[in-house]
Amino acid sequence: MCYALFIGSDEPLPVEDLTTADGRFHLEELQPGHSAVLPLFSKPHVRYASSWQGCGCGWFPGTLLLQRKKTRADSDRKTARDISQLRQLIEELLSRHDRVELYLGWEGELTRAPERLVDLSPGDFAGDALPMQQGDFAVVFRVSPI
Repeated sequence: MCYALFIGSDEPLPVEDLTTADGRFHLEELQPGHSAVLPLFSKPHVRYASSWQGCGCGWFPGTLLLQRKKTRADSDRKTARDISQLRQLIEELLSRHDRVELYLGWEGELTRAPERLVDLSPGDFAGDALPMQQGDFAVVFRVSPI
């Protein structure tokens, strides 16, 4: 099983041809098993946010811990790149809308209720790791809510 990251927006989000998106962040149509997350979102447009690994596992540095040090370093660079691209997408959406919603679940357990509700800002995505953990439902605001 893998992590699964979903993004919800007020506007349609473009999906990519999977034959050209390999090895980098991209958005995909929801698969039949993903429909369980739709009730979590208040936004009308929800997509699966795939990392460079082709799933949600690449959103976390060190996911190739059993690999050689050189491979881990390359993996971590790709993770940081994808998080930067996700941040750019979030910032672009927030330039036109007040918030974006994200849910990070585990494939096969997507019917579970979120474990935490978190408020984030685009700056929280400035690091090299996703600022979420499994079971988080996050609302990303233009500025941090008080």
